[in-house]
Amino acid sequence: MSFSAFDYLIVGQGLAGSIVAWLLIHEGQRVLIADNQPQSAASRTAAGIINPVTGRRWVKTPYIDICLPAAHRLYDVFEQQFDRLFFHNRGFLRLLRSAADCAALQKRRSDADYTDYLGDYLAPGSTGYALDDPWGCVAQSGCGYLQTELLLDLLRCWFQDSGCLVEAPFVFEDLDLERTPLRWCGRPIHRIVFCEGARAVNNPWFRWLPFQLSKGDILTLATDNPMPCHIIHREQWMLPMDEGTFKFGASYQWAPLDSRPDEKAARHLLDRLDTFFKPAVRAEVIRHQSGIRPGTRDKQPFIGVHPRYDHLLMFNGFGSKGVLLIPWYAQRLVDLLRHNAPLPPHADIRRFYPKSFRNYA
Repeated sequence: MSFSAFDYLIVGQGLAGSIVAWLLIHEGQRVLIADNQPQSAASRTAAGIINPVTGRRWVKTPYIDICLPAAHRLYDVFEQQFDRLFFHNRGFLRLLRSAADCAALQKRRSDADYTDYLGDYLAPGSTGYALDDPWGCVAQSGCGYLQTELLLDLLRCWFQDSGCLVEAPFVFEDLDLERTPLRWCGRPIHRIVFCEGARAVNNPWFRWLPFQLSKGDILTLATDNPMPCHIIHREQWMLPMDEGTFKFGASYQWAPLDSRPDEKAARHLLDRLDTFFKPAVRAEVIRHQSGIRPGTRDKQPFIGVHPRYDHLLMFNGFGSKGVLLIPWYAQRLVDLLRHNAPLPPHADIRRFYPKSFRNYA
């Protein structure tokens, strides 16, 4: 059987691969997606929370002022396409932990660049929830969460109905890079975009990139206790879902890096949950998920063309901020592919190109 050539093969149907494929298809390109492990995508494990200001130093996510509107625009398009609500704007309360935390917050609130994202300070006991908040909390703006698993399920069906998804493993050894066009499963392919998440560390053409993987566990719990309407954060976060259920996470660990739920991490999370409320809530674990975040050493995405093989590209490295970052950066990749527009230098993998290509074959 002969096949006409595809413009692009997308390896991986997590959020990164799905959005890149979607944008290319809507640019009129012939796209094929290879993914035979849909449940292993870290995108499906993550809670999909968007929070513009994070970390102990209350740092605003780089390029948030352009990434956040881009994310909202694309998720609105998906909602119109599938007639489903995917992104939920949600109030966000961050509990303060110490006098130093209060001082760091005050410094950020005096910075005009943070005005849109850091709201009112709420004194201890004033939220109306039974929070253990001896230092009070602050309301953060621009927050919410994406029902990522639902979106990926519907996109997968759409890709299948469009005839562009193949449920088959991508075997690196089967690819002959000297052949033009490339061929995969008998299909001619002009270019390949790898959107493999944490599995990219095993990609023979891109494993020189300095990934920094971390494992995270998330619990879904059921409770009879009244739950807040807000997302609550103090190192971990609590995300109210349907009535009587909420998600709580996430753990961080750097070894072992596997996708098996970790009971020690679950116990740690339950201990942390007890510190959120006074008295502690009674909750039952109804789901325990684990995934591997594809973080990077310099905390910036990995996007761009292989230094030797210009028909191989990488789109990866969004860590725990994929829901926020992927829509804007995916459009930058598509602009490169379709219009030869330059990538943002901070995300372009050219920053790691070697002086000689001999070790990057």
